[in-house]
Amino acid sequence: MLAAINNEIRMKTKVISKVFFIMVLSSIIIVCKGQIPQWTIYNSSNSNLPSNVIHGITIESDGTKWFCTSNGLVKYNGANWSIYNMSNTGLPTNDINTIIIDDFGIKWIGTNGKGLVKNEGSNWSIYNQTNSLIGNVVRSIAIDTMKNSNRSRYLND
Repeated sequence: MLAAINNEIRMKTKVISKVFFIMVLSSIIIVCKGQIPQWTIYNSSNSNLPSNVIHGITIESDGTKWFCTSNGLVKYNGANWSIYNMSNTGLPTNDINTIIIDDFGIKWIGTNGKGLVKNEGSNWSIYNQTNSLIGNVVRSIAIDTMKNSNRSRYLND
């Protein structure tokens, strides 16, 4: 008698497990249906990117993308490309490693060999070994909880 009850419980448990599995699978299919990511690949052949070498990407809260390339800094808002380089800005080099934009809209730009650049609209300030940094290669930048920019450096010079 006890064996028959145990067997019935096992069979009901298997049925419940199968029903649960089907419900979960159906939910996943319903949630994922039509949500296959669409990728767009940008390069210097099909866009205004000045280089295929991308050192870093930053995305602003409005979706604007910033690309740090070996041949300038690029801003892309989904429709228009803007290229920032030595010929049209105060950048000391075109070889850009990283960018971060703080809560005040100030752009902090790390370069490969020319230090850190602070951009506030049309004002450009350069921080390097001559005036404040230990080295001129800035690979990453972070904003701390007190809203101060901190520079982490990879020094190879």
